[in-house]
Amino acid sequence: MHRIFILIFLCAVAVFPAYRYLKQKDDQKQAPPPLDPVTETQIKKAVDLVSSGMVLYREKNFTRAESLFTYVLNRMGRAPAAEAAAVMAAQCYIRAEKYEKARWILTLFPKQYSQSPYTNRVHYLYGLLLAYDGDVFAAAKRFLYVYKYEPNPDLARAAKNGALLLFEYRLTPEQVLDLASRLDQNDDMTGWAWFFAARLLLGQKRFEESGALFTKFIDVFPHHPENATARGLLASAESGKEAVIKIGVLLPQTADYSYYNEIGQGVLKGIELAAAEYNKAAAVKVKLIVRDTKADPVLTYKITEDLLEREKVAAFIGPLSSEELCVTAALTEKAGIPVIAPTASATGIDSLGSHVFLLATTKATQAKFLARYAFDSLKINEYIIIFPNDNYGNTMASAFRDVIEERGGSLFAYEMYQKGEKNYKDILDRIHEKKVEEVFAKRALERGEILGRTDRQYVEVDSLFMADSAVEVGAIFIPGYPDEIVMLAPQVPFYKIHTQMLGSRGWYDSNVLKHAGRYMENAIIVVDYVDNSDSPQWKSFQTLFTKAFQTAPDPNNALGFDAASLLFDRIRGADGARLLKRLQKTEEYAGAYATFRFTPDFHANTSTVFLRIKDEEFTRLPIK
Repeated sequence: MHRIFILIFLCAVAVFPAYRYLKQKDDQKQAPPPLDPVTETQIKKAVDLVSSGMVLYREKNFTRAESLFTYVLNRMGRAPAAEAAAVMAAQCYIRAEKYEKARWILTLFPKQYSQSPYTNRVHYLYGLLLAYDGDVFAAAKRFLYVYKYEPNPDLARAAKNGALLLFEYRLTPEQVLDLASRLDQNDDMTGWAWFFAARLLLGQKRFEESGALFTKFIDVFPHHPENATARGLLASAESGKEAVIKIGVLLPQTADYSYYNEIGQGVLKGIELAAAEYNKAAAVKVKLIVRDTKADPVLTYKITEDLLEREKVAAFIGPLSSEELCVTAALTEKAGIPVIAPTASATGIDSLGSHVFLLATTKATQAKFLARYAFDSLKINEYIIIFPNDNYGNTMASAFRDVIEERGGSLFAYEMYQKGEKNYKDILDRIHEKKVEEVFAKRALERGEILGRTDRQYVEVDSLFMADSAVEVGAIFIPGYPDEIVMLAPQVPFYKIHTQMLGSRGWYDSNVLKHAGRYMENAIIVVDYVDNSDSPQWKSFQTLFTKAFQTAPDPNNALGFDAASLLFDRIRGADGARLLKRLQKTEEYAGAYATFRFTPDFHANTSTVFLRIKDEEFTRLPIK
């Protein structure tokens, strides 16, 4: 009964159980040590501990989850729940990249639990270890075994996807065909194997072999989702030409403003690096068709039209500005050609169409997320908004206000200033005086009710006292620029306004901390991007970029690399329409620049980061 409970729980949280942790060194000859008998109380405790470990695992707290699983294994190894604990412990070790510990558990599992219902799961995990070790053929064999014999559809699907990734990127055509020979000819997996093997042969310019295999694939699997792609690639094989997919790249290189050119040139370097890396192993190469938009929407219209009609591009990366993106999105919508937009973030840009993918989080989205967090998590009901009178400030302020009004909160003040303002005395004086009047009126009313009078004596005494006293306001949101924040933030406490400070991207600046950090203690800000240099994705990208360009990368380089990699990872030789369908299934993409999360309808990135200023440093809040 306990085993059934654990199995159901594992399926519900979509994790793959793992295996028994033993500290002794296995020399492959020594049998595992005997397990001590367990009591009924221990059996129940093991179930509870494993259940708690599952919750922690689902929350990605792998270290604490691992400690619970290994405790069950070491102390209650005969309990039925220990089998699931063993598999989950190995899974935690794999997540933590402790591959030797995971391998030790997975090797001993069949000896300790020879009749376990989790045997195929162990094969799957061992396949992952083999892939990490570079033994991709052995890994693919493990995945195919699980695919053939595992009744659990989730695990069988995971094994199938693992094998497909190896077919596509890591195996030779001979290895793929060897694996296909172990399957029934009409099996769906056989079709995938033939398709990928034919593509690999085409990439090696073995046109005759590739053409024969594509023909066989098309005949045997007429309804396969890659059948149309195969027909196009077959034409390339028969013509003896290398197959390529054309990608339009729309970036400013010689615009009137150097700022645009700097971003465009940086993004382009990242795109070119991604293309070079992809083409090293791709059967169907990508060809970049780069055009200089000069940040001009009219020129962008002409270029987009030309690339669609004459070059027949399958997708676009860029343009950068929201104005240009509107033009490209309109021209590509009917054809269903996907557009990856690295930086566009204007209000409403996230509703251009389901073929447009925004990597930048819109300003309105950031402001709304911060307002919801302040209202729902910080439980703040009263707000002041002070913002610059430009597109950025108005967009952020309006979106923040909308959420507060939707939630039934109170907007105490809504103040605008001219961009670049240095002195905010008038605004802060008005807020302070208004709050004093509110508090005084409340006190006068209370005294009038309690004492039955509100005579002149009380009015004069309270007025003198309150005019020089600090006032309390729930929160103040200031979506300003760094040079403004340096001046404005310190003036808030100076004018005796005690409040929770909330900010935006303009606060995320070293000069802001240096000159005004001590006045911002516990301020919370929302940004679309933070330093990602500790992530494995950044480190891998940094190595590639430095080797290619002999210089360290910057965020623009990483953003271009991510935009291109997101696209290239889903190509598989497809045309624009089929490529779009694959992109539309993307919910999350972990890149070098950031992790991007997309909405299901309009595919706008919703990934935001909350930071708290603590001891004059930015500290990331653990909020998605």
